[in-house]
Amino acid sequence: MTRQTRVLSIGADADVLAARNSVLTHAGFRVGIADNRHEAILSAASHEFDIAIICWTFLPDDQSRLLHDLEIVSPRTRVLVLSCPNTPALLPDAADPGLLLQMVRARIA
Repeated sequence: MTRQTRVLSIGADADVLAARNSVLTHAGFRVGIADNRHEAILSAASHEFDIAIICWTFLPDDQSRLLHDLEIVSPRTRVLVLSCPNTPALLPDAADPGLLLQMVRARIA
């Protein structure tokens, strides 16, 4: 039996986070959720994840701090940081769920 890939999905916007988590869950990933930095660090420190996704809904400085903290508490967890392009329609979880899945699979390969 194949183990499900465990994803820590971190985002500050509940609607965006829900959309992303739905895509990931339907693709067969096991998803843990955190909606702030503190919750993300506690979850990463107490559970084993294959990848953490830091949402574009965090400011770049907050993304950097969160990335740094994740590297300390969970050094084996790969991290995917999503940035916000100028056009929200180009976001992987908004317009193209396939792009999100491609990015996740490439990062854990």
